[in-house]
Amino acid sequence: MISFGFMPIILFAANDLPNLPDSGTHGHYSVLTCKVNTPPPFQAVDFVYGPYENGSIWWQLEAKASEDDESPLFTFEGFNVV
Repeated sequence: MISFGFMPIILFAANDLPNLPDSGTHGHYSVLTCKVNTPPPFQAVDFVYGPYENGSIWWQLEAKASEDDESPLFTFEGFNVV
């Protein structure tokens, strides 16, 4: 099972929109595992905020097989209604 430890923090922060980064802010994260000698299921995660609409926010998460890949393994889009 894959879990994203940072997602609950980001989703919780959406309740306080004035403190979120500007629309279009891009975050890039390297993926690690907690098991010794076990490679992660993918190497990189990109997260993009925005746009904001009527006090709510769109966001997108992309998982990439390697740091250099242009196309993601999967894309997950979400919308938080506040």
